[in-house]
Amino acid sequence: MFLRFALFISTSIFLLGCGTILRKKLETEQPPIAQNEAEAGYVLEETGKNIIYGESLGDIGAAILIPPYGIYKLGQAAAGLAGYELDAKEALDEDSKKAVEEAYGTVIGIPGRAVAAAADEEYRGEGKKIDLKAYRKNQSQKR
Repeated sequence: MFLRFALFISTSIFLLGCGTILRKKLETEQPPIAQNEAEAGYVLEETGKNIIYGESLGDIGAAILIPPYGIYKLGQAAAGLAGYELDAKEALDEDSKKAVEEAYGTVIGIPGRAVAAAADEEYRGEGKKIDLKAYRKNQSQKR
């Protein structure tokens, strides 16, 4: 009985505290859907490049090296699956938010920039959009 009450109270406090940083996810563009094996290969290749040559590599490393950040990223994933967006920067004023975003992008981008430079590839930042329409057009022109 006490455990249920404690769980209810802690969940309520968490949700009240996250009220400013948890909001309903806006409608976003649907991810590309491959129609055949060649398109699937293209989508997987571009996704892999976005991870390796972008911010995702630093995000993964930070989540492993700093466990509280890893828990935060898991919370973001869970909120995303539930149709919500969890962003702690929303609790900050505009100037502070801009400074945190700049610092975050610089620090998290270091591993991706280093790997991109070593591979002589372009750094992709938050990730390059995967454009299946352009790929399909390019493939049809090759035939």
